Amino acid sequence: MSSDKLTNAHKSKEAIYQSIRTDIISQKLQPGQLVTEDELAKTYNVSRTPIREIVRKLEYEELVKITNKRILIYEMTNKDIEEVLHIRMILESAAAREAAQRITDEQIKELEKLEEQLDKAIKKGDSVLSFETDERLHDFIILTAGNMRVRKVLYNLMGQILRIRYISGHKPGRIKTTGEEHKKIIRAIKKRDASDAEEKMKEHLQSTRELLLPSEEMDDKFRKLLESLKYNF
Repeated sequence: MSSDKLTNAHKSKEAIYQSIRTDIISQKLQPGQLVTEDELAKTYNVSRTPIREIVRKLEYEELVKITNKRILIYEMTNKDIEEVLHIRMILESAAAREAAQRITDEQIKELEKLEEQLDKAIKKGDSVLSFETDERLHDFIILTAGNMRVRKVLYNLMGQILRIRYISGHKPGRIKTTGEEHKKIIRAIKKRDASDAEEKMKEHLQSTRELLLPSEEMDDKFRKLLESLKYNF
């Protein structure tokens, strides 16, 4: 097979993987739904061979589970959400602090463009734009912080992070609330106020947690984390 054909085949497999992944995150493939390789192959118009590889990749991301030769669309538990947000709280609050200390004038201009997109999303009530800007902002902060190992850890959790982001982002009124929370983070980073940037990130992630989890599940350990968390890279 020529190199061009190999490249096209790879792109096709990657496109199918991204389509299935997106459908899981957006709940087009419902949590708890059982499907087979044949059904996925038919739906996404591909043979079973790439589906097997794609499913293994999705299983590694904990987006699906293989059970009795069928594929279960994994349904996140409260414990899953708690653990993912706990990790994000530790890593992203530290990243926000570091980003505020390291950001350049040129990067501030990029940040201002993201702020403009947030304003548009809030004004239009545009959930798609809000979701995309949310993702770009958090990635921007991690990149600006400059710790690639932190980015790698979060990338490995990205499927679950995006599922949480999608669920919380579609709660009534959340577009405006999330947008305002993000703008507070942006303002703190633009001012190069490391402590405030860290605090505003913690407040944002705590707001997400309170939106998704019953208040009685807020244990003392998590409360203490919010009060005392001060991590530096």
